[in-house]
Amino acid sequence: MSAFNTTVSSIDCDDETLRGNLQGADIPTLLMTVAHLTGDLTVLNPEWKPVIAMGVAGSGMPPETEAQVREFCLQRLLAFRDSGQPVPGRPTTDQLHTLGTWLMGPVIEPYLPLIAEEAVTAEEDLRTPRWHKDHIAADRDFKVVIIGAGESGMIAALRFKQAGVPFVVYEKGDDVGGTWRENTYPGCRVDIHSFFYSFSFARHIWDDCFAPAPQVFAYMQAVAREKGLYEHIQFNTEVSDAHWDEATQRWQLLCRNSDGQVRVDSNVVVFAVGQLNRPMIPAIPGIETFEGPAFHSAQWDHSIDWSGKRVGVIGTGASATQFIPQLAKTAADLKVFARTTNWLLPTPDLHGKNSDSCKWLLANLPHYSLWNRVAMAMPQGVEVLEDVMVDVDYPPTEVAVSARSE
Repeated sequence: MSAFNTTVSSIDCDDETLRGNLQGADIPTLLMTVAHLTGDLTVLNPEWKPVIAMGVAGSGMPPETEAQVREFCLQRLLAFRDSGQPVPGRPTTDQLHTLGTWLMGPVIEPYLPLIAEEAVTAEEDLRTPRWHKDHIAADRDFKVVIIGAGESGMIAALRFKQAGVPFVVYEKGDDVGGTWRENTYPGCRVDIHSFFYSFSFARHIWDDCFAPAPQVFAYMQAVAREKGLYEHIQFNTEVSDAHWDEATQRWQLLCRNSDGQVRVDSNVVVFAVGQLNRPMIPAIPGIETFEGPAFHSAQWDHSIDWSGKRVGVIGTGASATQFIPQLAKTAADLKVFARTTNWLLPTPDLHGKNSDSCKWLLANLPHYSLWNRVAMAMPQGVEVLEDVMVDVDYPPTEVAVSARSE
């Protein structure tokens, strides 16, 4: 049995259970789900069109209108349940166009192919290779090496496995997960919504709106187990050199593990080494004379008691914005040395929990999980992109690249 969320084949609950859980439904997601299940696109009332702000689709309705919408959707869902109609598959192109236009307006048009990749059932994986080595080159000696078992390395490994191509993954750490294995600083979590962070073919019902690192790491481990990737990974093995040999037309690699060094070759190398696994300590004159603890956030020292400490943080990147508030709770004095000011979007539910109703709907209402992903993907992929596109005719400023950006 899969460890991940799967497509629900029917609405299997009593009236009051459904009514109670719909109180926690996201209104745009709920309306699109009902329109998809019933096939009635008139459900998408123009007066119920969501408000898009900061890459998030919200209902923008007064509470009494929201209550009316929830009751309307309840009655449509109960009628669908009692009709015995089968749950439809993923939305058609026409349905996706209509629902996308309702959500975002005409601006959605060029992005529909991208959105279509998210608008799939939990069992579908549109990126699965449509070929297999045994069918086209069964006798060919061909080997692939993947360097790194983070997210990119894992998905590359899955694709080669699906295509029947022999491969091995070399990982310098002792487990999968990449940055989510290595970073353990206080407050470490994803900076996009948890449900949109997971693979579309391995959907997870998260406890937190923005999952903390341990949850993400556990998810990566679960994906690796579910997809049978662990058996292809050599852990605690670091590739120290890789070069292409013109004479043999193969890659030559030097690997180092607990047994020493070994040379291997391969037809293809996938460099999935990431960009966050080699901490850079700034060359500050006199840093070697500092007598207190000093370390990079990616190599967090959990033995330190921050109570009463005077702390200096150098940098204001994504990691710093997460752990600085945590240090500020206990440190006696905290100074942040910033080269460049950070700009952050408001994220009111950053430390919030997903409600039991939300998790129930994702697990029990057909296609709610599908439209939940789409409702996140569309505004973030379209609205935010429009906000940051450069207008060459706009006078340059320190803070904006267009009038809309300003």
